[in-house]
Amino acid sequence: GEDEIQFETGQQVIVTLKTLEVVGVLRFYGETEFASGIWVGVELDTENGKNDGSVKGTRYFNCRRNHGLFVRPNQVALVDQGTSNGAAEASPGVNGAGRSMIQWQRDHIREMFSALDEEIRVLEEFEGLGSAATQQQVGAYLKSLEAMVEHRNELCKSLNNNLQSLKPQLFSGANNNNT
Repeated sequence: GEDEIQFETGQQVIVTLKTLEVVGVLRFYGETEFASGIWVGVELDTENGKNDGSVKGTRYFNCRRNHGLFVRPNQVALVDQGTSNGAAEASPGVNGAGRSMIQWQRDHIREMFSALDEEIRVLEEFEGLGSAATQQQVGAYLKSLEAMVEHRNELCKSLNNNLQSLKPQLFSGANNNNT
């Protein structure tokens, strides 16, 4: 019907397992060799998975060992739909503050990855100069390296400040008494 979730690869999803909920990125949607019907392949943020994106010798996507999981579509909810889907509400230990923490951590990791990507690019550029690098280029590289390290430190500081500000709320359970 109309309310079918439109799954696309790259979406942030929450997967409901028997005893817990895990968060990951949708990497595969469709039919598989290992069982009939539609399956959703998810790359989990944690090692709660069962594979690396391949099952019985067939590769559906790539991820680290034990970070890949295949589940039925009804076990998957999109993260960015707010909490209207009820999935995020279902886990008792995660109140609004917990969800903020998870979101900040996710954003932080994403920003770190893109910072490191940039760092690798600059490094390889510098490496490519080899022994032909002038003193000026070495100086420029050092300067940009310092700036990048500073940027990463800022990201960490900012995440830490956010976490410190959340701490009191995290352990106040679901009650919203900000006293």
